[in-house]
Amino acid sequence: MGLEKIQITALSDMIVNHLWNCPPDELSQYNCGSLAKALRMHPVVLSRRFSRERGKTLIAVLREIKVARAVKMLHEETVGSVKEAMAVAGYRDRKYFNTLVRKMFGENPADLDLNEKWLPRSGVSG
Repeated sequence: MGLEKIQITALSDMIVNHLWNCPPDELSQYNCGSLAKALRMHPVVLSRRFSRERGKTLIAVLREIKVARAVKMLHEETVGSVKEAMAVAGYRDRKYFNTLVRKMFGENPADLDLNEKWLPRSGVSG
């Protein structure tokens, strides 16, 4: 039982670490299915193992990391606009993206004080 726990922890940590550090052009391509395929696991098995370890679903963590990285890119000025940041994170719908940013940061992307506040309130960490 102890060894299984170590493997689960290592798996979820590996996924989160990869999502935080992968090249921006890869970020938009990730979803539960693509991660499961890369790990040669069934998506349901991966999702259950991830949720058991993190206390959050893989989809929720993936969404939070994508949005946080998009805002971080705006902060670091590696993208020139909210539209570019959305594209890198894999979002096309500005209204939905604004809703996600507002949920995580308490403000719309255009209203964020990027010099002060670019880490999410939700506690997602790399």
